[in-house]
Amino acid sequence: YFDNVTVTEIDNSVQVPYLSQDDERWKIAKYDSIDETIGGVGCAVTSAAMVLQYHGLSKLPDGNELNPLTLNNWLTAHSGYGLSGGVVFPNIAVLSKKIVSYMSSNGSSFDFEALVFKEHNPPFNYQSIDNIISNLKHPLIFKEVKSESPTGVYFDVATEMIESGVHYKVADPKNPSRIDFLQPPDQLTSVRYFQPSNTNLSSLLLQTDNDL
Repeated sequence: YFDNVTVTEIDNSVQVPYLSQDDERWKIAKYDSIDETIGGVGCAVTSAAMVLQYHGLSKLPDGNELNPLTLNNWLTAHSGYGLSGGVVFPNIAVLSKKIVSYMSSNGSSFDFEALVFKEHNPPFNYQSIDNIISNLKHPLIFKEVKSESPTGVYFDVATEMIESGVHYKVADPKNPSRIDFLQPPDQLTSVRYFQPSNTNLSSLLLQTDNDL
């Protein structure tokens, strides 16, 4: 028989480095070229920065640290925002290829050439979504309905599936104490995903979304 057995809870979450859009280093920084701040409406760009850092993309091609402020500045300068300040997520995929090239030339090692942007929309295939987060161990960016948000929508990073289609652990860029997405009352409207790949990133983008 076994004696002195200690049972501990296994953490199955994706270990995403947490970033807050309310960090004093960028909270009041201008968001895109519109009359908003990162602290006010920067949930999407902050979520994207968390995902990029998770994949080891910690420097921009100019050598600056990648964080919500520098990512925001890069997107502003490279057509990375669309209508009304909405993040053009495929442009972040293009940036990822440049980062991999830059960091590789400076001694870093990657097993992918770029992150390819993919999007899941309703009706959701939760089996596919859950496989990404539970088996591939890649974070997802959730877009939710959020009435208290200035734009009516909100982005955060899903790090673990607890109950398929219902309960997920999240890293909330605005509220660090919120760690659970529960549906309902939370309402998922899309799932964004950056997939490590070896690709030329050829794509066609039709920008019609006006969310942030």
